[in-house]
Amino acid sequence: ARTPSPLVLMTEPAGASTIAQPEGALASIFSDERPVILFDGSCNLCNSAVNFILDWDLPNDMRGTFRFASMESPLGRALLERAGRSPDDTSAVVLSCKDTSYAKSDAVLRIGASLGRGTSFAPLFASACTLALALPTPARDALCNIVSEYRTLLGHGDSCRVSDERFDARFLSDLYDCGLDADDPVFNTALPAF
Repeated sequence: ARTPSPLVLMTEPAGASTIAQPEGALASIFSDERPVILFDGSCNLCNSAVNFILDWDLPNDMRGTFRFASMESPLGRALLERAGRSPDDTSAVVLSCKDTSYAKSDAVLRIGASLGRGTSFAPLFASACTLALALPTPARDALCNIVSEYRTLLGHGDSCRVSDERFDARFLSDLYDCGLDADDPVFNTALPAF
């Protein structure tokens, strides 16, 4: 039996955005229950975070818990708008789920709580995120704002991360930007229940 996902176990924050059910092309994205992490594709810190997540997101299973979309892509911009954010706002990580979206520290903690599953480090990730939840949301978000403000000191490129064929199917913006049809099986693979 699989253990429940930490995404489900964590309580809803006061700032969570409940959003309308996806329609059209976005509906096909969410026929697969895995959340989508929206990240700034030209930010070196953000790309390093994506690589870290890929390494620790169900490390023994290439399918993983999360999928990814660059905020600059047409799909990323549509998901930002769906989450109630400006499509030009690349200032904070966003976790886009089928019915809800999370930004800043709420997104980071939900992502972090899911990392390491299937390894002996899973309790470490979950415990660290649980401890961080004890901090007030404004304090957590203030830290996220500081990181966002100074992340360009680590470099800002003109292109997205280098492709890795082991993870290509998890990068939705790449698939949509390459013209794949929303009916493609890669978008319609159901995630087993947790």
